Amino acid sequence: MAQAAIPLMVAGSLVKTVGGYQAAQHNAGVVKAQTAEERSLGVAEVERIRSSARAAMGRQIMGIAESGFQPGTGSARTAIEESLINRELDVMMSRRTSEGRAGGLDMQAKQIKRTAALGVVSGLIGAAGQIAGYMGNYAGAKNVDNYPVTAKSGKI
Repeated sequence: MAQAAIPLMVAGSLVKTVGGYQAAQHNAGVVKAQTAEERSLGVAEVERIRSSARAAMGRQIMGIAESGFQPGTGSARTAIEESLINRELDVMMSRRTSEGRAGGLDMQAKQIKRTAALGVVSGLIGAAGQIAGYMGNYAGAKNVDNYPVTAKSGKI
């Protein structure tokens, strides 16, 4: 192997390492954007649940009042309290679900970044190993059976 090819092979290894790192960083950014979107969707879902529950409870109160019962007393009050409790349980479940998905995406982004950093270290060690291997091969090729191989010695 020509000695001029050694730097090119090492440079190729380093370019591959840097390219892998940049791709991983991009992928981590995409996952982070998904995390933010998941959290936004969770907030919107909570607002949808609360709005829907308010409308349902309004209809419930109107129905109670129209039937001649006092809306804030007795079983009418119990029904409204149960509706409020159910609304808050729905909100808590929605928050837990969206935050769980967002947390999973956060962990995925961190893992992508860790893998990228280890890929860079691996690539640098590999490039150094290539250089050492090529230098050893080159040094070994200078001597055959403990005789130096040069153009002047005539031995090949």
